[in-house]
Amino acid sequence: MAWGARNLISTQDWRAQAASLKAVAALRANADRIKGPWPPRDAAQAAAAVASAAVDAPEVLDRATAAAARGCDRWSLRDVADVLWACARLDRPPAADAVAALCGARAVRRASAEARPHTRGRAELCSVAWAAACLAHESERHLAAAVDTVAAAHGALAADAEDDGARDAGSPTLGDAPTPPGAPMARTRRLRALHHARLALAAAGASEEQLETVDAATTNELRRAARAAWTRRPSAPSSRHEAVSKVLRGMKAQHGVVATAHDEHGGLAVDVLVRLPDGRAVAVEVDGPSHFCADDPKRPLGHTRLKRRLLEHAGLEAVSVPYYEWDRIPHWSSMERERYLQRKLGITTRLVYDGGDSSSFAPLEGERGASRLA
Repeated sequence: MAWGARNLISTQDWRAQAASLKAVAALRANADRIKGPWPPRDAAQAAAAVASAAVDAPEVLDRATAAAARGCDRWSLRDVADVLWACARLDRPPAADAVAALCGARAVRRASAEARPHTRGRAELCSVAWAAACLAHESERHLAAAVDTVAAAHGALAADAEDDGARDAGSPTLGDAPTPPGAPMARTRRLRALHHARLALAAAGASEEQLETVDAATTNELRRAARAAWTRRPSAPSSRHEAVSKVLRGMKAQHGVVATAHDEHGGLAVDVLVRLPDGRAVAVEVDGPSHFCADDPKRPLGHTRLKRRLLEHAGLEAVSVPYYEWDRIPHWSSMERERYLQRKLGITTRLVYDGGDSSSFAPLEGERGASRLA
C-alpha cells in the first residue's frame, strides 16, 4: 500500500493522486493496529509515502523511527535515506537515539568510505546529509550526529567537483530541499544539497570547531562548486510574488522580487526583498500551499521552517505572507492588501489612498516583540 501510494503521488493524474491520499489515510488509520516491529523496507516506504503526500502523520513516523532505533545496521542506504528525509520534510525530529542509529548505519558508513559512490548512492547520501542537518536544531545530540554525517558526505562526494554531464532534475514542490530518495538527482542538485546542509548546521548553532570539521572534510574545488551551484539555483516569481510586488509598488516601497541577500556563503534567495524608507531591509517570504502540510494547511513543512531559520541566522528581518491569509483578501481590494502589508512590514509612514482615505500602522494584538515568522 505504501509503495503504491508513494508512486501515485508523483504522477500528474489527479485521480491517481486522490487514490494515493486515500491509501495514506488508510495507512495512518492502521499504523497502530500492525503488531510487532516493521520490516525495514515497510517502515521506509510508509514514512516516505506520508512525507511525499505532505501529510503530517506522527504515528507512522514514530513506528518507522522506532524500527530504526532497534537497529538499522542491516538497512539499505535507500531505507535510511527514506526515513530521515521523511522526518525532515514533515519537521518531525525523531529521538536522538534514532537519528544517531540512522546516521551511523553500516550502509551510510560504507557509502561515506567509498571514494566515488555510484550515482544513486551519491544522491541518497546527499539526502541523508541534508535531512540530518535539517533536524540538527532539535538538540546537541542531533547536531553532533548531523555534523559527522555532513562531513562524511562532503568527503565521499569530493568527486562531484567535476561535472558529470548529467542534467539537473529539479523538484517544483520542495524548494531548496533535495528530491526524495530514489529520484534522479543530478550533480548540480547534489551540490546544492551539500551547501544547504552546511548552512543548516550553522543556523542550528554549530560551533566554529564543528563547522571546521565539515570544511576540513571537503576540497576547495568541491566547496567552490557547491557555492556556485547554490548561487545559480533557478527560481521564477509566482503569481503571488507578482501580486505582492504590485501592491508594494503602489506603496512606493523599494523592493526586488526573487532577490538575493548576499552573504559570505553565497547568499540566500528571498521571495521579495523590501528596502523601507527608514533603512530597514525586510525579507518577505510568500508561502504558497507547497510550503505547508496537506492535512494541516497552517503547519509549515521542514524546508520552509529551515528557510526561516536560515534568514534569522543571516540577521535578516523577515516576515511570512502565507497563502491562506493573502488569498482571503479580494484581488480587487488593493487598499486592504496595502493595509495588510503595512501591518506585516511595520511601515509607520501614513499611506494615502484615492478619495482621501488614509491608513497608519497599528500593531495587531500580541504583535509587539513577537516573531513575524510565527
